Amino acid sequence: MPDETLMEALLEAGYPEKDIYHHESDLYVYDTPLTWKVIERWFAQAGLSTYRFVTSFKDQITGRRMYDVAFQYTPYWQSKAKKGGLAMGRGNYLAYGGDCGYQWYVDNDVWNWDDDTENIRAMLMARYKSFGPCDKWLDRESHVFAQNRLFYVGVADNEWGAAIFLSPRDDGFVRNEQRRHYPRYRAAIEGMLCDLAGAENVCIRTSAWTSQSLAANDETKGA
Repeated sequence: MPDETLMEALLEAGYPEKDIYHHESDLYVYDTPLTWKVIERWFAQAGLSTYRFVTSFKDQITGRRMYDVAFQYTPYWQSKAKKGGLAMGRGNYLAYGGDCGYQWYVDNDVWNWDDDTENIRAMLMARYKSFGPCDKWLDRESHVFAQNRLFYVGVADNEWGAAIFLSPRDDGFVRNEQRRHYPRYRAAIEGMLCDLAGAENVCIRTSAWTSQSLAANDETKGA
């Protein structure tokens, strides 16, 4: 993972601070050979896809092309963190699967990698007969411990803790079926994690660099 934010990398490379713009958490910078080189390198180091997070548009004032980089305007997240409820990290694990993938984060102080992983698997298999045990690595970080015909459920290293993930199996012929079942599997796993670790210790992804506990999220909804 990068040791600096994308904004820091751009400024260190010589991009003018006065030419940094934003809309909420999205970072806007002008399209130049320098900016693209920095953006591409930073995303590669972060293990993220520029295709998913970077778009471009024409600035209506100057007529120049600009990059819109999702979630990378750092002051937005710093302001959110000061208001409470958000935690900053070096980079949050992102589950495979786009709109049918999800992830939850639990700190190492709370998560028992052996016992809690086995507990989640047992709870999942008891609730859904379609799920069975699995021992498969999707990559060097993502270990699948349960699966059915449509989804993988597993655990990955998230720097400071565990990332428990739900990811669709790579079969385009059942994508509609995956979308239909995804909400209930996601809700079920989230409930199991809260039962095991407590809602205050289960966090959800708010950006590539921040997360928020489910307890804080519930308080916000109730406000």
